[in-house]
Amino acid sequence: MASMADVLGLLGSSSIPQEAAERLITDASDLWLLSAPAAVLAGDLAQCYPPLQPDEARVTIRPTAPESSMRITVVTRDRPGLLAGTAGVLAAHGLSVIEASVTTWSEQRMALHGVTVGSDRFGDDAFRDEIIAATSAAARGQWRGDVPFKPGGRVTVVASPVPLEHSLVSVDAPDRLGLLWAITSWLAGQDVSVVAAQLSDEDGRAKDLFLVSGSPDPDGLAMHLAGRRRPAWWRRGR
Repeated sequence: MASMADVLGLLGSSSIPQEAAERLITDASDLWLLSAPAAVLAGDLAQCYPPLQPDEARVTIRPTAPESSMRITVVTRDRPGLLAGTAGVLAAHGLSVIEASVTTWSEQRMALHGVTVGSDRFGDDAFRDEIIAATSAAARGQWRGDVPFKPGGRVTVVASPVPLEHSLVSVDAPDRLGLLWAITSWLAGQDVSVVAAQLSDEDGRAKDLFLVSGSPDPDGLAMHLAGRRRPAWWRRGR
């Protein structure tokens, strides 16, 4: 768990002015602060400066812990399906997400997400450039690709309302390639936007939390991830 003071202290040597850093941290989601160590979050937040240009999609890649892991950070204008686009690119390239941090600033219409992936392929400059180009295209809604996700297994989804017309969605599912894309693309298809996220893994199962705007259908998401359909009687009952 990171504190605002921890993140702000680590940004002291970065190029982002202290006043701007304080404003961004103060307005960020509490769930974002819980999603990764302070050093990782500070590195993500530093990418928010200088201010974004219109239609800019800022993508950076840097080494991070654990060993052989890379942190991919995206800063751009907020839009539906933004995290799903990044997750889709990574899954399509065979990269599994170890950790993810997401937050948004409604006043600036700006979104920040950082994802940690484990791979030794980033030593190849061509592969690195390909990931940056594809992620930038996804941030603009211009990437199209096949995402290798296979639904199945035991899935539990719980949605709890929180203030300001938001919901906290918890997902317990078998961890697998493309899971983050499957969750976030389904939410985007329901006009539900991810405001913040915290991912974790326990004994091969994903234990993910999403703060979202709107009221998602937890049963619908669970069936989507498990590869099941609603029974006919449920449709008739509606």
